[in-house]
Amino acid sequence: MEVWPTYYAYNRTLAIALFEEGEPYGNLTCCLDDAPGRNCAYIDVNNMGVDIVDVLEKEGFGKRTGKSISPAMWCIRNFHLRRKC
Repeated sequence: MEVWPTYYAYNRTLAIALFEEGEPYGNLTCCLDDAPGRNCAYIDVNNMGVDIVDVLEKEGFGKRTGKSISPAMWCIRNFHLRRKC
């Protein structure tokens, strides 16, 4: 699995795309109107599963900010990512 940090053109917030064997696998993050802050991203737990946040913390990629957004159909967690992983 490859992790490609980039940004969303809509609001230039951090985006993290996942690739497997050079092919798109999915997006770890999602783009919302609310900018999450520097080195922060909204983790898409609806598509990646709620356990992804635990895995990211355990592997040292970052930590939870304690903020979350819960629209009707999905839940998003705000996550502060380390500058270099």
